[in-house]
Amino acid sequence: MGISMDSSKLKVLIRAVETATFSAAGEELGFTQAGVSYIIKTLEDELGIQLLIRGKKGVRLTQKGEALMEHVRNADAAMDALLSRAEALKNAQTGRLKIGALNSLSVAWLPSVIASFCADNPDIQIDVQEAGTDKLTEMLSTGETDFILTSVQPKGVDWIPLAKDRLMAVMHKEHRFAPEARIPLQILAKEPFIMPAPGFDTDIERLFQRSGIKANVIFTSMDDYAIVSMVQHGIGVSVVPEMILRDKSEGLAVRELAPCQYRRLGIAIPSLSDASPAAAAFIRRAQEIVPNIK
Repeated sequence: MGISMDSSKLKVLIRAVETATFSAAGEELGFTQAGVSYIIKTLEDELGIQLLIRGKKGVRLTQKGEALMEHVRNADAAMDALLSRAEALKNAQTGRLKIGALNSLSVAWLPSVIASFCADNPDIQIDVQEAGTDKLTEMLSTGETDFILTSVQPKGVDWIPLAKDRLMAVMHKEHRFAPEARIPLQILAKEPFIMPAPGFDTDIERLFQRSGIKANVIFTSMDDYAIVSMVQHGIGVSVVPEMILRDKSEGLAVRELAPCQYRRLGIAIPSLSDASPAAAAFIRRAQEIVPNIK
């Protein structure tokens, strides 16, 4: 017995049984009476069983048809669920996203983007892993993440730019440089300096390398907010991304560097054209939301 039935045949059978006539079933489903008769006959041939008794007063199930109807209804419901699930996956309504992000971006950007995205895609599970720039690049290359939000574009991947973020000089509010509006990096570097740990936030490290300046490092930390707290306690000075200072600048003097310096932030993904529907949808939402985050 070769069976190649589709869900439409099952629906026709169900409605024919429920309405007891081919004409009524056809009218509901958009078939002619002859079309319904042909579909039922095809289904019977595929199953090798007569399902319906045709009569002048309509149609009714045979004994074998009665025995199969529960399975027919279950199969129809299962097919509907399958098609619905497939459509949801195609439209990024379900699935799982693995996102890597710098701590500062995880705090400043991701809550707004995730809230907006999940409002339209509630069945997508999102896993966020926070790490430094070097670790994020490694995670992307090994497939631990679908994409990363970072300040360094790894080689050989697609890059979606999102924003620029100023790098700011920070010091205790009573520091002798606090009255200055702008502070040259070479002057700030001579002060006791709190530096992000090597490989963690490489923006500051690369800034010093580009400038050919060596900082008077007295302490390193893998946490931007720990660095800010240490500066607030007068332990030293530092350079940090402006976005992490939102609601965190109490007790600090925050000044521009001279000349002004930025880090460029974006999303790195192995191939945007090969991204899953969920990943592509999330990236589009980030492009919409991030420019409006103050």
